[in-house]
Amino acid sequence: MPRLFELKNVNLSRNGTKILNGISWAANDFESWAILGGNGAGKSSLLRLVLGELRPDQNFTPSLPASEISWFFSGKKEVSPIAVKKAAAYVSPELHNWYFEHGWILTGEELLLSGLYASPLLYCEPATEEIAEAHALAKELELEHLLEYKVAEMSQGQLRNMLVARALM
Repeated sequence: MPRLFELKNVNLSRNGTKILNGISWAANDFESWAILGGNGAGKSSLLRLVLGELRPDQNFTPSLPASEISWFFSGKKEVSPIAVKKAAAYVSPELHNWYFEHGWILTGEELLLSGLYASPLLYCEPATEEIAEAHALAKELELEHLLEYKVAEMSQGQLRNMLVARALM
């Protein structure tokens, strides 16, 4: 089964406080995982490590194993988070809040299309095929009626549904 990512002996500190200590985890394609824990347990930090948004602490103690994160694309090992940002998509409260506060100028269609570019905004003119793909996905998810709405006109639930659709793009 193809591997997606692997963490080895990962440590993460924020403001001098250790959040994750010696985490090792590998996930394979077609597996489903649930990460459970209370507020402040490190769930979001772990996700951000996997998505390449955070880097693990560097271990400078020779007697301890080094922290390592690897991602795999088509069976090839990659250690740069740049490839992950292009391949991964997720919906988070932070993303939802960002769009609710700053994405008000976008239409639903533009919101969906921005998912193709791993960017919060749409910075280029999408191809005809990309627009058709966005419309087909919206139709499949019964969100077609939101394509012409501005983000500012959407309810919290409508925006959350559109963000899920954006992640699927």
